[in-house]
Amino acid sequence: RHDLAHDQVAHERRRRDRLGRRDHRMSVGVERRAAEAVQPRRVPVEIVGFGAPATRMKVEDLGYKCAWRQNPDGSLYLSDNGNLLLDLSFEAPLSHPEAVQEELIHLPGVVDTGFFFQLAGRILIGYPNGSFEVR
Repeated sequence: RHDLAHDQVAHERRRRDRLGRRDHRMSVGVERRAAEAVQPRRVPVEIVGFGAPATRMKVEDLGYKCAWRQNPDGSLYLSDNGNLLLDLSFEAPLSHPEAVQEELIHLPGVVDTGFFFQLAGRILIGYPNGSFEVR
């Protein structure tokens, strides 16, 4: 089933390329992750190690629930850049995720967040029966 959906997505990419639409970005995923991609319930925030506890306190002062991402052995997870990841969790979909991004990105010690806006012109969603949908 997965292979069929993957083949259909690959076919859609080839068709797009044949039509000269290389300037369009596409996001590909499976059905169970589609809602999460649109409205995530957990978003990582990359934080510089120096002063990380103070940055976490600022995030918590803004009212966000968060926890340090950890490795299976319990040690703190480090990003490719050697920074810490603070996972923010949300109980409900955010009404203005762009505002949350702006608020967080301006805190001292925050490198970036896991919010991604306007990166894909179309989203391809694969279903267990092998079909897919273009949004």
